[in-house]
Amino acid sequence: MDTSIVTVSLSGGLAEKLEAIAAAGFTGVNIEFRAPVTEGDRLDRVSAPAGAEGVDATTAAIAAAVNAHADKLNARLFSSMDYAVIARR
Repeated sequence: MDTSIVTVSLSGGLAEKLEAIAAAGFTGVNIEFRAPVTEGDRLDRVSAPAGAEGVDATTAAIAAAVNAHADKLNARLFSSMDYAVIARR
């Protein structure tokens, strides 16, 4: 099996890039996510635990909702800053 390394820049999103790779006859496609975002660049969670002194149920519910949204955004927007697509033909 021959081995070669090629850097190709394709426009579009990841789905369009994978379609172009498949159309070119490549199989065995792997995606390697690299350069993870540091914790300091992620959204912070708020601290207002339920049952803490001076925190009512409404405030605790709002804090829980804000934290849930921060967790979702961190998972979707602040995961890896770069990725490599590795395919074989």
